[in-house]
Amino acid sequence: MRGVIVKKAYDGRRWVIVKADDGVEYFIGHYGFAKPKQYKKYSWIGNEVVFDKDVLGDFRIPHGRNAIFAEIIDPNREQKRLNYEAAEKARLANEEKRRVSRERQEVLKKRADLRREYEAHNTWYEVQYFSKETGWHPVRAMMFRELSEAKNKLSEIRSLDPLNTKYRIKKRIGLVITF
Repeated sequence: MRGVIVKKAYDGRRWVIVKADDGVEYFIGHYGFAKPKQYKKYSWIGNEVVFDKDVLGDFRIPHGRNAIFAEIIDPNREQKRLNYEAAEKARLANEEKRRVSRERQEVLKKRADLRREYEAHNTWYEVQYFSKETGWHPVRAMMFRELSEAKNKLSEIRSLDPLNTKYRIKKRIGLVITF
C-alpha cells in the first residue's frame, strides 16, 4: 500500500500517521519501518511511504508495518544547503586569516632577528659622569662592547674618585665606532 505522511509526533514519541491511497489513515510506529534508523532522518510530513497493512492486532486505528520511504522530500533542505555554504565560507575566511597571520608572524620574526643582529654588532656601553652645571657627559675613551667590562671599569673609577662624582653606564645602540 502507498501513502503520504500527514502527521508526525513532535513530542519525543516516534510515530507517523499516513494517509493511504484508499483514503484511510494508518498509524506507523518507529519500529514499523523496515529501517528504523531512517525514521529520524526522513519522516517529514509530505514524504511518500510504501507499507503493508498490519492485520495481526486489534487496533482502534489501522496500523502499518514494513514501511519504506518511496519519496523523500526534506523541507529543511534549502536551509541546510545555505547553512553548509555559510559554514564553508566562514571556514575559508578563517583559513585566510590564519594564512595572513602566519605571514605576518614570519615578517615580524625576520624583523626581530635583523634587529637583534644589528644590536649585537652596534651596541656599546658608555661610562658617563654627572656635572651639576651641564648634566650627564661621557667619560673620554670609555666605550665598551660588553656590559661586564663597563661595570668593571666603573667600579675602578669610583674607587679612585676622591670627589664622589656620580657615574653611570648608558647603553648606546646604533653607534658605529671605528678605532
